[in-house]
Amino acid sequence: MEQGKPLSTTDGPLVDYDAVCQKVRAAVEPARAHAVSLHDEHGDVLWLSESSMGPDEHNAVREAVEAFSKPGGSPVIVFDLGDSRSALLLRAVNGRRAMVGVIMLVMDARVVKHDARGMLKVMTPKLQRALADFGAAIKLNPDHPAARGNYKSLAQELERLGALMAVYNKPSFNCATARRPVQKAICANPELANLDREINAVNTKVVREATSDSPRAGRALQREQDEFIARRDAAFGRPDYDLQKAMRERLDHLLAVERY
Repeated sequence: MEQGKPLSTTDGPLVDYDAVCQKVRAAVEPARAHAVSLHDEHGDVLWLSESSMGPDEHNAVREAVEAFSKPGGSPVIVFDLGDSRSALLLRAVNGRRAMVGVIMLVMDARVVKHDARGMLKVMTPKLQRALADFGAAIKLNPDHPAARGNYKSLAQELERLGALMAVYNKPSFNCATARRPVQKAICANPELANLDREINAVNTKVVREATSDSPRAGRALQREQDEFIARRDAAFGRPDYDLQKAMRERLDHLLAVERY
């Protein structure tokens, strides 16, 4: 396979995986990525920046896919490839936080470091945006099973994406009128803002659907949401309170209710 060649049977793909790879490389600068590869949720290669992958890289992708598929797993995994090389694997998710793909960067092991909290220093906002771009690109890949059905409603999807961009990094409430400390913290953190908006959207959906079957059930679900917000507001600021963790757990719970 030629360097930078997509593993796709589509002559004119609507997505530019090479551009995604370039964004990933730029996002980790000044560190240098020796190679970048894009994979679907099964670990199959969508794009390689180099001519081939070695067995160690293939094994790293396979193990990462397995780890990423487990509930509550880390979205970032590092594998030691030997010869002072590390494979940094990143999970790409869709709006429902289901895994849709994996990005692997092969880097010098010396640059893959953690901060005092154990978080990878390489996970910058630029890299998070590149990861989001990859997740969105997969939805438009005609060779990807999850995307085939989208083409019949591509115009609607593009319209929806435009609407999402208008509220991206914004919470469900108006930050201009936010008064509570927890609300101001959410407004100041794009990831928390997106989590808040997703929680509100999924809660609205499950309450609406439950109400159509049983008004009492709908009221009970809304009361549960109100109680979550009350606990969040009261607990915020305590040393032992992790706002992001609490919000992720709330979203996971709502998604489980939605699937039920």
